[in-house]
Amino acid sequence: MGRKKTTIETGETQRQLMDAALEVVGTKGIEGATARAIANVAGVNQSLIFYHFGSVTQLLIEAINSLNESRFKVYEAALSQAKTVEDLLAVTFEIFEEDRHGTSYVVLSQMVAGAKNIPEIATALEPLFEKFLELIKRSLTQVLGDVELPANITYDDVAIGIISLFLGVRLIGSVPKYDGQVDSLIEKVKSAAPFLNLMLTMLSIQNSSTVKDN
Repeated sequence: MGRKKTTIETGETQRQLMDAALEVVGTKGIEGATARAIANVAGVNQSLIFYHFGSVTQLLIEAINSLNESRFKVYEAALSQAKTVEDLLAVTFEIFEEDRHGTSYVVLSQMVAGAKNIPEIATALEPLFEKFLELIKRSLTQVLGDVELPANITYDDVAIGIISLFLGVRLIGSVPKYDGQVDSLIEKVKSAAPFLNLMLTMLSIQNSSTVKDN
């Protein structure tokens, strides 16, 4: 009779499989993330995928959740220190540059693509995005207060716009022809931070004055 695995060994195997799953999705896409491909990268029998996770889909979900949690903590810690729009843009783009040239955005993009045909992945991505949307809204409130934005735009609108922009930038930047333009765009946005900060400050003052007049 074989020796029963310890909790630590089980955790190591699960971590090994999740890391392998992320690597396969990052290099072969969601379509190439088969049990055989993941097991080969992990160097284990593919039956362990079903033993520990029940299915390849659930393994992918657990892997992206783990990756998301680690990246979320990095963004949350950095953004909590932002005091101005300039700070917000500076720290956001600094971390984004790390992710843009790493595997996290590649994997996330592939998971988003897979969500169209795999309902379980679509459902799993909702709380993932909600966490980041809430973080963005909290960060905006932190540096801008309750400023009223023009054209009835809300912080919810801005948050979904930022998430969409970052995913779009990652996708278009993966085409070599446009990668340089993406770098240039990011630098231009960072350079415009003082101007944006000034405009939003003026808008905040204007709103405060309007409230007092009423």
